[in-house]
Amino acid sequence: MTPTSARTAPRYAWYGRVSTEDEQDPTLSFPRQLANTESRVTKAGGRIVAHYYDIESGTGALAGRGKGGLAGFAIPIRPDGGIHDLLTAASQRPRPFDRVIVESISRLSRNSSVAFRVEDDLRAAGVQLCCADEPLEESFGTIVLRHVNFGIARGHHHELMVKSRQGLETSTRQGWHTGGIAAYGYRFVEHDYPNPHKAARGQRKRTLEPDPVRAPVVRRIYDMYLSGGVGITQIRDMLNAESDRYPPPVPADPARSLGVWSRSRVWEILRNPKYTGYQVWNRRARKTGSNRDNPPEAWIWSEAPAHPAILSKEEFEAVAARAATNGRTRQGNGTSEHPARPRTEYLYRGLLHCGVCGLRMWGNRRPRSRYYSCQPSHQRAAHIPEGHPAHVYLNEPVLHAAVVGFLADAVFGSNRTDYWAHCLKAAADIGPAAPVLSRLQELQEEINDLERRIVRS
Repeated sequence: MTPTSARTAPRYAWYGRVSTEDEQDPTLSFPRQLANTESRVTKAGGRIVAHYYDIESGTGALAGRGKGGLAGFAIPIRPDGGIHDLLTAASQRPRPFDRVIVESISRLSRNSSVAFRVEDDLRAAGVQLCCADEPLEESFGTIVLRHVNFGIARGHHHELMVKSRQGLETSTRQGWHTGGIAAYGYRFVEHDYPNPHKAARGQRKRTLEPDPVRAPVVRRIYDMYLSGGVGITQIRDMLNAESDRYPPPVPADPARSLGVWSRSRVWEILRNPKYTGYQVWNRRARKTGSNRDNPPEAWIWSEAPAHPAILSKEEFEAVAARAATNGRTRQGNGTSEHPARPRTEYLYRGLLHCGVCGLRMWGNRRPRSRYYSCQPSHQRAAHIPEGHPAHVYLNEPVLHAAVVGFLADAVFGSNRTDYWAHCLKAAADIGPAAPVLSRLQELQEEINDLERRIVRS
């Protein structure tokens, strides 16, 4: 057989992925994946001309994929991008490669809809998707084999997830900490790992003990809330007024710390059942529910107290009962003597940010109108620049009229082409339409004049 010439040899783009859920080292896994695919391609007379890879879970939707996750890793393979960059390159003309190869179909994705959508998008661009553990030339047999391989990989992943969850449930019921930082008010106590093989590798198990500085802060928050006369906002303000005495929580990523208490931080402490002395897991749907709260009946509790309690179960349940009553009252289902006010719908809810501090504005209403506002007294102090007005208001009808007018002219208007041509011309014009440049020049001349006077004096 005559070797395939370099001119006619199929050009391959390699794609690799290491899951964030696996205990893999990307600096080792990616070179191994590439070596396996490179060996397969070379034997078939092809060559790899581009390298794409990501560090991310393979179970997510395609829109959320391709964020890279490569920071902090010294991976010895020059990256050409992630999965979205791969799809973009495949649609270019002339194409930079003829085929895409992965070590196995599960490296592309563990989500069948994503894997086969990527395959269809590549096929539409005239690029074939290949796997190193399958024949490289497509046939009836390879199509069936790919579906079988994907089913095996999906089933294997499901089995691992089930066993992993069962392990976490068992660990929680035994009273062990199952991951993440210690709850505010506690600190870790490390123990020898029961499994001698893991203990030999330096792995440790953890429980909790009260932090002598922060545990009294938790107790103080519960006492104030259960007194009935103080709300979360008042508690937050009291804590911030004496931050040396009541140190604020530090998140898992210290770089994100604001150094102040917020309403959400106070509320997180008030709804954390670990302060009752029990270990609790599965309070949030981190895998399937975008970190939403799970109902209390889905929580996994330790079978016995696992660490010293800061409060009783009865006190924790009293907080939950008060919060539920407040919620019903706001919705008009409680026993309040005041009639419930109908819910106000704001057209631009969550879309507006203050032009002074950049924080999100919230909706308010007057008897005859709705408006959006920003008040520094209601925001986190670390975000507020000096000189911020006490109140910033934006009337919704005025805003809506401006937005509708803009859309009518610039997006849906019959003269929108002329409109944007004028805008582009004005942006490029350094004359009267753009007086900022002239003003900057004047200011620079004034600065130069002042500097000359200083030198002369």
